[in-house]
Amino acid sequence: KIQAAIRTLQYYQPTDQPYYGCFSGGKDSVAIKALAAIAGVNIDWHYHVTTIDPPEQVAFIKRYHPDVIRTKPRRTFIDWILSKGLPTRKTRWCCEKLKEGVAPRPSRLVMGIRWAESHRRSRAWQTFTHLRPATRGTCVCPIAHWTHEDTWTFIEHQQLPYCSLYDANYRRTGCILCPMAGA
Repeated sequence: KIQAAIRTLQYYQPTDQPYYGCFSGGKDSVAIKALAAIAGVNIDWHYHVTTIDPPEQVAFIKRYHPDVIRTKPRRTFIDWILSKGLPTRKTRWCCEKLKEGVAPRPSRLVMGIRWAESHRRSRAWQTFTHLRPATRGTCVCPIAHWTHEDTWTFIEHQQLPYCSLYDANYRRTGCILCPMAGA
């Protein structure tokens, strides 16, 4: 699976610009960043500050990934709430406004999306996906076929640092108050 991920990154590498790496500080981002380094691809890593990220995650990125470019939103989460209301599972505007819509268009994004995360992701995402609308570019998901255990095995084998929230029994990290998070 490691070799397949490396070949995927190398095969889809843009020739006219670096990849736009989407880095959240979660375990999957840590894995794809290390895979991209092994693959030797040209990639600029970006962390989109949502203004509601856990402090442990923000500190982890600052300490272990200082090369990641931090992009602050034009409007904060609170500003968006005042105009759009609280995000819910049915009206989830937050990812589009604070993360997905921030990358330049068109771009070739690299993301740590995995099919095992949800049934919807397994249907909607491929290893290489054209983003909608088409003007947004394309996305490469080199670990789409990996399981949760695959990611952790890779992190342990490579001795990669990871966010302390995982040691506190969080299965996922990300925005505080995410409507898609479980208990």
